[in-house]
Parts: sequence; structure tokens; C-alpha cells
Amino acid sequence: MFRHKTLPYAVHTFQRRCFGNAACHCIIAIRSGDDVIVIDSCGPDKTPASRIPQIEVQLYLNGDLTPGTIIEQYNGGYAYKVRLPTGTVIQVKRVGGVFLNTVIYLSTADYNQTEGLCGSADDDPRNDLFGGNMPTEWIKTWR
Repeated sequence: MFRHKTLPYAVHTFQRRCFGNAACHCIIAIRSGDDVIVIDSCGPDKTPASRIPQIEVQLYLNGDLTPGTIIEQYNGGYAYKVRLPTGTVIQVKRVGGVFLNTVIYLSTADYNQTEGLCGSADDDPRNDLFGGNMPTEWIKTWR
């Protein structure tokens, strides 16, 4: 979904089938330095729709959390904000049962230094999303 070209920061999503043949986000993995923060609302694969799993946050740390990384929980545990050392903010909120809405607010340190759905963040819409390739091909490069 997003990665910094020169710094160790990235956001990846994992999807589950929803609304027929669509794919909806239900796990967000955020890399900050040598650590990974996983926000998971998928739950077990066969969870009945009547039993919506709690959002679980798992930290995979190499020692202490990367300095400057801040994790905030709000809205009764249905939303999280992760601030990276660069000032980039990843906001994750539960929507539609188990699915997660993810918004990335780039910092000035990301200008012309990113790849992913946000493009290069360089004010050039021609290289956003898929940089001239077809969207399906672009999506496959992120698998």
C-alpha cells in the first residue's frame, strides 16, 4: 500500500473476500524501523458473521519500539493511529463489521520518496497508483 524509498517504513494490507467478489482490508501491517505493528480484525478464518472478533494489535519488536513511533488506541478500541518517526500518520478504523478503513497522512519527509497507492507524493498525478502500468499489473507487483 505504501513504502518509503529510502527509510525503513511501509504499510501493507491483507484482505478477506467481502460483498461477493470484492476484497476488503482486515489486517494492516506497519513497518517502523526494524519493528512491525499488526492491526488485525480478521479473526479466525471461519468466524460467523454474528461473532465479530475484537481488533487485536500485535507488536513484533527487535528490542524497544523504534524511537519516535507512537501507537494510539481510541474510539473504544475500534480505531488506532500509528505515528512514524518521520511524522507520517496511519489511521485505522473498523468499518462494516470486521473490515478496516486505512488512511495514510504523509509527512514532508515523504515528499518524492514514496511508492504505492500514494504514488511518489511529488504532485505529479501521472505516476500515482500504477505509474503507467495497468492497475491489475500494478496490484500484482504488491503481492
